[in-house]
Amino acid sequence: MIELKRESYFAKGGQRACYEVPDNPSLCVKVEFTSDKGSRQRVAEELRSHRKVLAREDASTAVALYRGEVETSLGPGCLFDLVREDDGSVSPALSSLKDELSIETKSKLVNEFYQACLQGRYIVGDLHPANLAVQDRKRLVLVDGLGAIRWGWIFEYSKFLHRLKMHRKFRRLCRKIGLSEEELGKSL
Repeated sequence: MIELKRESYFAKGGQRACYEVPDNPSLCVKVEFTSDKGSRQRVAEELRSHRKVLAREDASTAVALYRGEVETSLGPGCLFDLVREDDGSVSPALSSLKDELSIETKSKLVNEFYQACLQGRYIVGDLHPANLAVQDRKRLVLVDGLGAIRWGWIFEYSKFLHRLKMHRKFRRLCRKIGLSEEELGKSL
């Protein structure tokens, strides 16, 4: 059992709170604080998607991967890779840096992440600036939102539909971070 302390808390999403694992700085544990059916379904789909990525032995740095389940002092939790800066601090979310980053930097980060998602065939259900860590201002890493609740299986089998879905998700992400299509370039 992992004893979670207030000091190890660093973020909160819509369904889970995130804590650094005390004895392993490369991992975090996400503990659910909601128990509605939709929340459980979303978490189950995300874990299913992570297991598929792990089964492919995908070594991409574009996704912070699921590493198993664990009991904590706050209830059951899921272990994930923890995205850190070179100095050891937890990497900030894109949502907290979107106004600090230059247009060129945002464009480069989003373009590279988009290409990694297409190449890795990642299905991202919740592509939101809060779900993307900006590691050392060099790359985006998806820390939450992998998988799609509705029709997720179809995007796994159709490269064309996967590309369409990701194109739509990335266009929406660009609007949220104040990046126009002209600023983004030709990759979308």
